Order: sequence, then structure tokens, then C-alpha cells
Amino acid sequence: MKFFYMTNRSIKHASSDVGMIFTAYNLRRTFNILDLNLLKTYLKGFGL
Repeated sequence: MKFFYMTNRSIKHASSDVGMIFTAYNLRRTFNILDLNLLKTYLKGFGL
């Protein structure tokens, strides 16, 4: 797996890999919990 290859290079790379994994997990959870239209309305309120 590419993930294991990247984490063997250095702690800095491993830290960024773990951060991306947690971000992807949290985004997927958000999409599964909230309705997509509700999320779009919420983000438009912030100007995104």
C-alpha cells in the first residue's frame, strides 16, 4: 500500500498522512449524517 510507503519516509510525512485520513473520515461522516441540500444551504451561509 502506498500509505505505508509514505509513512516510512519520515515522521513529518506520516503526520500529514494521518491528518488527511482523519479529514477524509470526518467529511465522509458529515456527508452521511447530514442531508446534502442542508449542507449546501449551511455552507452558502458562510459564503463558501
